[in-house]
Amino acid sequence: MVNWDEAVTELTAPGAPFELTEQIVVGTPTKVFAATPNSLRELFGTARMRGDEPYLVYEDETWTYADLLAQIDDSLMRSFTPTESSLGIELL
Repeated sequence: MVNWDEAVTELTAPGAPFELTEQIVVGTPTKVFAATPNSLRELFGTARMRGDEPYLVYEDETWTYADLLAQIDDSLMRSFTPTESSLGIELL
């Protein structure tokens, strides 16, 4: 059986699904995942392409990516109150 440290080493090694690399973040060298999206827009754009694929399954309930993003979109629309001086929000 693989222990915790061995599993982390295997999953974060170069070429692995959760490969770690070092980047400067706010002036400090920091370990980050190599395959992270460059922005939230990119993250949610990728999620939108998954559509009806399962996002979360808990007991007898399944949420798809489309379900999740509909909730996010609805929440953003309800929380944003435009004013004359606002520039607006571009939904993905």
